Amino acid sequence: RIVIWVVAQLHLLFAAFVLGAPIFIVVCEYLGVRTRDQRYERLAKETMKIVAISYSLTALFGAAMTFVLVGRYQELSNFLFRRFYPVFGLYATLLLVESAIMYVYWYTWDTLSQRKKVHIGIGIALNVVGTIVMFLMNGVGSFMLTPPPSPESASVWQLVNNATWSGLNLHRFIANISFGGFMVALFAAFMYLTSRGEEDRAFYDWMGYIGNFIGAAALIALPVAGYIYTKEIFAYNATISTLLMADKLAWFFVIQGILVGLLFMGATYY
Repeated sequence: RIVIWVVAQLHLLFAAFVLGAPIFIVVCEYLGVRTRDQRYERLAKETMKIVAISYSLTALFGAAMTFVLVGRYQELSNFLFRRFYPVFGLYATLLLVESAIMYVYWYTWDTLSQRKKVHIGIGIALNVVGTIVMFLMNGVGSFMLTPPPSPESASVWQLVNNATWSGLNLHRFIANISFGGFMVALFAAFMYLTSRGEEDRAFYDWMGYIGNFIGAAALIALPVAGYIYTKEIFAYNATISTLLMADKLAWFFVIQGILVGLLFMGATYY
């Protein structure tokens, strides 16, 4: 359980970045075109470079999670793959499509420098496909928490569109944007400390400000999505919610509350 928790958490963190950062990147590229401020263009391109590297690590930890899940939880794995076979099939197909679009977006950055509308369109397509991929796996994850009555006889849509699917989709979408913004700020802070030229240091200082601003702005909206998600869990089964928030696992939520407060303080101080 600890091993699968670690590999799943690492996969989720990298996945959050490679899904949230491209939204940030496309918006910055668009702002660069509209304002003619080359800093936005550079910010978008440097962040995309990190996404391209992180994408491979995301796939690596995803494969490790699948290996551990299938190896140690065969009965659960067989059930999930049998009942969600169309979902996993579509997921695998869209994952290949997303990978292709991501590399096209990255490697045509200079080639399409004079055709920005086309390049931004590729970036939008990347975000749409990536969001759908996330929604598909959210269907499997939310099912494991709030399965519909009679899972064996339920349709695939009923399995996916379970009691907490919409809440998890909303929460993860906003969380990915926030996480992506803060990761950009982290990268910018590191580059600021290691750069020697004053021009580069000024740019990375500004980049850190923009990343932190996006991260904090999304973080403000995140608790609302969390309350919506929690309400869906309570509506499904109050016993589960009580176990999570007022019983054996309550200390997780106490720590989470402290960490959220530290996030707001850290973002403000930064």
